[in-house]
Amino acid sequence: MLSLCLSLVFLSGCKKESDSSSVIKTLHYVFKNGEIAECHYNGALVYSCAKNAYDSPTAIFDKDGIELAICDFAWGTSDSICFEIDSCVVVYRTHPNNWNKPEVNKYGL
Repeated sequence: MLSLCLSLVFLSGCKKESDSSSVIKTLHYVFKNGEIAECHYNGALVYSCAKNAYDSPTAIFDKDGIELAICDFAWGTSDSICFEIDSCVVVYRTHPNNWNKPEVNKYGL
């Protein structure tokens, strides 16, 4: 489902670029009511994204916005990459949110 949403965003007139600012903007479009973190997986930049909803899965995207994994910790169906990402830094978080954490908007989205 998340892949479909991102594909529709890219196909709706937006030029797909591999720079992080366009990927962040695209992810923000889908996860505006949620959280986006920049993480690392095997030394590469990835994004961990979750919607602000109880028991919502987290999705992992590569630097080009391609979905790599779904991490559904609530239901125990998470891909192995979900446990291998590290050095995550939240760059966007909506407020108010279910996590009771402060708003973050590093890139002014």
